[in-house]
Amino acid sequence: MNMLLKGALELKLGDNIEYLEKQAKVALKALEKFSEDHLLP
Repeated sequence: MNMLLKGALELKLGDNIEYLEKQAKVALKALEKFSEDHLLP
């Protein structure tokens, strides 16, 4: 039972990290577009 719970927790953590990476990429893309549109140095 403990191993099952630990495995599920690790899987959940991995999913969260993947989600955060996707969100970071989206944020960086938006920032990149903003800087291009506003010609920031």
